[in-house]
Amino acid sequence: MGKREIDYKILGGIGLIVVGIFSSIIFSLVLKPSYFFFLFLSGAITSLLGAILIIIGALKKYFNRKTVGNGLGISGFVLGILSILFFWLFFLGIPLSILGIIFSVAQRKKHHTKIATTGLILSIIGIVMGAILFAATVVTTFLM
Repeated sequence: MGKREIDYKILGGIGLIVVGIFSSIIFSLVLKPSYFFFLFLSGAITSLLGAILIIIGALKKYFNRKTVGNGLGISGFVLGILSILFFWLFFLGIPLSILGIIFSVAQRKKHHTKIATTGLILSIIGIVMGAILFAATVVTTFLM
């Protein structure tokens, strides 16, 4: 059995996502409600930085590998989860969904994996949720 190489960019990215989500939840429970948006936005930015690290690590693995890997599928999966978590932030949720779809499709073209399919489904759900919320916002703003 071969020695597995740890990619610290992907591991650090997952850590940043977890810290961003938990800091948003904990700070929103402890501090005043008026600070909720700013704290949640800082958690979203931290999670976005984690996603960027994961993408960099996956692309590094993708271009420097000799065998078929799963890096783009994992990136698509993580971006799909983040797009569902942040679908209500249009400037964050829809771009994450689009990137998740791109990475998942790229992985499926190279090597069809279950995590790439799951990432594609999650990204599509995230973009549909964001589009529905955006349409509802536009309708209620201009018709009310």
